[in-house]
Amino acid sequence: MAVDYFILKNCIVKEQLVPDQLVETIKERNRAYQVRGMLANSGKSQEEVDNFEYTFQKNTPHGVEICKCKIGDIIESTSILDVLSPFCKGCSVANEQSFGCLGAVNYPISANCEKWLAKVAMDSYKKGEDYSLMISFILDQNVKGNLTAEARNQGDTFFELRNPVEIILRKGLFSKKSINTNQILDMLFGYEVMQSTHMNHMLMLFGGIYLTETKPNDRPSKFNSELSKYMYLGLDLPKDPDSSITNFYNLFNQMFLALTNGFDVSFDR
Repeated sequence: MAVDYFILKNCIVKEQLVPDQLVETIKERNRAYQVRGMLANSGKSQEEVDNFEYTFQKNTPHGVEICKCKIGDIIESTSILDVLSPFCKGCSVANEQSFGCLGAVNYPISANCEKWLAKVAMDSYKKGEDYSLMISFILDQNVKGNLTAEARNQGDTFFELRNPVEIILRKGLFSKKSINTNQILDMLFGYEVMQSTHMNHMLMLFGGIYLTETKPNDRPSKFNSELSKYMYLGLDLPKDPDSSITNFYNLFNQMFLALTNGFDVSFDR
């Protein structure tokens, strides 16, 4: 289970496969490759691997279906990806990857990831108003975080932590001002489409957008011709990040590419 996202940039690839089809096709092929790799490592022949049948759950308009497929059949039926992937070369939002405009944040989200998100948000809050406009919005609009809270209450399916991480902004003798990761995640995943102002506030909270005269080699960037400088997201991975942290890091960098190239981002929660 995951939150799927994709940048709403029209291209030849999306003319051939609409985003939902593209996401599902990539998932099917990745699933087949994963099983194929496990079988190959166990010593099975290529013929045995290709003819191996496995079952998986698939979400359809009619609900969850149990599907049974041969690995070879899945790889053949998804071969259109091999035809379409070259069109991603040079795409402004693909981050030099095939179908790089698509991504996912997988569940369950780890405890370490929520703690990291909370720390980054708190560090941004300390930097001042430009970096904490999203926090101000959460407080001013009284965002509750109910969507994320509902998911969190469903055992360990979506989150390792039973309670959100609290971010204490100010604490007095008799009162305190705080937000939590439920509220932040609702602002991130609670919209079907995220547009420029929303993205800008979210990215300022998670890294901030900076300028440099030399092109960064370790992250995506966008050249600003008016300033003759490169823009980049100032978000760094912690030491030994887990898969949840990496998922969010990739998401924020894809949002940066969407924002700086003038495209919205769609989320399927």
